Amino acid sequence: MNVRIYADGAATSNPDGPGSYGTILEYTDQNGGLHTREISQVYRKMPNNRKELMAATAGLEAWKK
Repeated sequence: MNVRIYADGAATSNPDGPGSYGTILEYTDQNGGLHTREISQVYRKMPNNRKELMAATAGLEAWKK
């Protein structure tokens, strides 16, 4: 199985501004079919670094499920 995770997070005004993260999880099953899942979340107040890490974490958690 081939798995790819694309992740990014951003904040409008760091460290306590509004922002969000987005993650795209792609994997190819045993029959060669491509599956895609998109995950995103918006936060009112959180530093940019934490959003970046949450994007990667969300991708890994989705892959686990």
